Amino acid sequence: MTGLCAAAVGVVFAIALGAVAARFLSGIGFASFVISAAISGVGLAILLLKTDGTAADLLAALLVFAFGCELYLFLSTLSLASISSNILAFLREKPATEGELAARYSGWRMAEIRVERLLAGDFIAPDSDRLRLTPRGRKIARTFHRLRSLFRHHPLRQFEATGNRSPK
Repeated sequence: MTGLCAAAVGVVFAIALGAVAARFLSGIGFASFVISAAISGVGLAILLLKTDGTAADLLAALLVFAFGCELYLFLSTLSLASISSNILAFLREKPATEGELAARYSGWRMAEIRVERLLAGDFIAPDSDRLRLTPRGRKIARTFHRLRSLFRHHPLRQFEATGNRSPK
């Protein structure tokens, strides 16, 4: 097995091991992936050192492994924490007014800027007094939904705001 293939297998193994650990050890979240990635990275390094690879091969494989792990963490946190992805996911479920969005997300100004960007990017469009997803927005919302499912993030209900902060 080449170093790059071993790196790819190492990333998949780290993700799988992290998912198993997260299932059985509640409350550790992303730490389970970090720990499993460290274990996988050490295993990868040992495997590559035992094969007659060069230092350059080892370094290349470890860099590919690190990049794969970082990409996984980035996509995972993006699908969970991005205000824009949360707005798109919420609007995927049902149309909402700007006031409903303000009540849902603290810091209305942050959400207002995101709404402006989503309007400018043709991801959402006004429809009477509500905002709706455009076909382009629906595709992105579907992608974020799949990422949330893949990373087993909790439903958006847990992020609901308790108070009504009207933007007006």
